[in-house]
Amino acid sequence: MNTASSGDRPEQLERRLAQALRENEALRSKLLHAASPSDTETFDHDVMESLSEGFALFDADDRLQLFNSRYRDEILPELADIIEPGVPFQTLVREAFERGLWDGIHQNLDQVMTKAMARQQGLPSVAELAFSNSRWIRQTKRRTSSGGVVAIYADITEFKQREQAFGESEERHRRLMQTLPDAVVIHSGGKIAFVNPAAIDLFGARSHTHLVGRSSLELVHPDSREDDSRRAHQVLAERRILPPVEQKRIRLDGSTIDVETRSVFINWNGKPALLGVMRDLTDRNQTQDFLRQSEERYRRLVELSPDPIHVTCGDQIVFVNSAGVKLFGADLAADIIGRSMIEFSHPVVHAGIRDRRRR
Repeated sequence: MNTASSGDRPEQLERRLAQALRENEALRSKLLHAASPSDTETFDHDVMESLSEGFALFDADDRLQLFNSRYRDEILPELADIIEPGVPFQTLVREAFERGLWDGIHQNLDQVMTKAMARQQGLPSVAELAFSNSRWIRQTKRRTSSGGVVAIYADITEFKQREQAFGESEERHRRLMQTLPDAVVIHSGGKIAFVNPAAIDLFGARSHTHLVGRSSLELVHPDSREDDSRRAHQVLAERRILPPVEQKRIRLDGSTIDVETRSVFINWNGKPALLGVMRDLTDRNQTQDFLRQSEERYRRLVELSPDPIHVTCGDQIVFVNSAGVKLFGADLAADIIGRSMIEFSHPVVHAGIRDRRRR
């Protein structure tokens, strides 16, 4: 039989599992703390049968003394024909293995028996047992005052299936993030917990190991840290998605890059986290700066030209240089911009201006 350690699991599954295991707590406590196997004659069988889990009591020689119907009919229905008072625990283990009940395809009987006896003797013990029919059982065992063993068995198949589905969904999302062209960074507990290949390239790292584990603010430019901290707090506190903003980041070589970043709340390994999606704007911003500079240089050249230059939209003047202002007899460009060219044209050409405007 394979066992799975408790480990980390999605937060919501833990809460539901804990709630299920707390059901009938008073009844379970009474059974788990049974005084001794000699209580079997006066034991309250109604209490035992009212449990929502399987119950079994073994004596100091590991022989089954008491059990409820859930243990026999729901937990181990495949062994119902041999489950009776006096059957040795080792016999139950051996029969379960030989009948293919346990998921022990990579184990032999000796290995299975050794693990089962360790759980029977190393008390208290809690284990999650995988059955070959895809069922999962959580087994809780304690020692009685007379040296026996009391055991509770809870079917946690539904929770394991949900856990598996959650893990598969998380893996699909992880694979999707790996293929995105935009940089994806997940922050959890104030540290970088995940980066995709695009993020590795964005920050100039050689692998994810050079980024994961760093402080979330370490690669944020000082000019953007206050805004970034405020947005992170808002995302985690309100569990929401924030619109994109432009910020600055620091690459591992110390250079600064401009990014557009989006912030989204997610659960990561069962904990609140922030998913940031970043797009490098450095090239775009540099291009825009170049165009602005080129436009400004062109404007200065036009403004300083000795020849009158004006620009119209339709028949409306939208730009005029200093030479043009003088040509039109005005003091300022503002006295001309917005007016019709017809006002400054000879009547002979008015018809031509109107014709061009109609076209």
